[in-house]
Amino acid sequence: MVEGKDPGAYANRLEVEVRPATSGEAGTFDVAVVEDGVDRVVFADLTMTPGAARHVEAVINAPRGGSALVRVTDLALPGAPALGVQTAGLAAGDDGLTGLTDTDFIGSEVGKTGLRALDTIQDLSLLLVPGRATAAVHNAMVAYCEGPREGLVFALLDPPAGLGAAGVVDYVLNTAALGNLSEHAAIYWPRVKVLNPSRSVFGSSDQLVVAPSGIIAGVFSRTDGGRPGGVYDPPAGIDKGRMFGVLGFETDEVLEERKRDLVYPKRINPLTTGPGLPRYIDGSRTLKGDGNFPYVAERRGVSFIERSLKQGLQFARHKNNTEGLRAQVRRTITAFLLTQMNNGAFRSREPDKAFFVDVSDTLNTP
Repeated sequence: MVEGKDPGAYANRLEVEVRPATSGEAGTFDVAVVEDGVDRVVFADLTMTPGAARHVEAVINAPRGGSALVRVTDLALPGAPALGVQTAGLAAGDDGLTGLTDTDFIGSEVGKTGLRALDTIQDLSLLLVPGRATAAVHNAMVAYCEGPREGLVFALLDPPAGLGAAGVVDYVLNTAALGNLSEHAAIYWPRVKVLNPSRSVFGSSDQLVVAPSGIIAGVFSRTDGGRPGGVYDPPAGIDKGRMFGVLGFETDEVLEERKRDLVYPKRINPLTTGPGLPRYIDGSRTLKGDGNFPYVAERRGVSFIERSLKQGLQFARHKNNTEGLRAQVRRTITAFLLTQMNNGAFRSREPDKAFFVDVSDTLNTP
């Protein structure tokens, strides 16, 4: 018996072919796992003899070198399988996605479901839920970043499907009430067109319209890693904000400057292009305009510094609060902030103006 290795509809695209053995040895056979008519993997010279080195279960189900797509069960039929019926398709796989609601994505601390399944991920810095652009999920994402993640995670919000400039403004200000809500999130518009990676899965169209947050997260990552201190650079513009793989936009309204001028003052970051230009992110504002850090790079830069210091000061945990320990902490923080200053973290490049480090009795009881 052959079945998908894990639950899901992915296996419905698979076929399993039993073929004559590559070696030609009697009592052996090959098994090929085929996807969309292409061999994904072939296991050669297998046998149905229990305990044999090439027993079909031992080879295909092996943790190392076995199949990542299927698993097999030997139903104890003796000898090699009949080769008259060589091909069989897998069916009845279920991704379990039918009937999902906002609650499934929002989740609960009890049982660690939805967003709360991420609670134990220590190095999480970006949060996105592609394809679930609802008021409930967006507000839950913002609350999660500000609450349980203490402002150290930044949310990338997608626009709902089919919205023009006026529609996305109405969504942000009225439907979802995201206007001026948080500096720990940003929303982008519109959705984008990408190449269809698999017609057997996504239909016959050459292009798909998808949520942009995954691509935008890639832009953030590329900008962060572009240089030491890249996290302090706005992930926007024709250079740093360029979106590779984007073929177009759900609506051409975003190509009109007057439409972009409608959304950007509402702190909705447009995605656009122009003659001779790549497709790029044309805004770097958080949802909140009157906070301490109203721009994406400012907010994420501060979060990076806080996250780095928390990690870098772990050596001080549970040590006696002595002058010597405080001096060591001060030196560690100062050295780190000097490096970040030289990387462009602060407005000034003069240490006395850029930052100060306080480990005095005001903050620490001896």
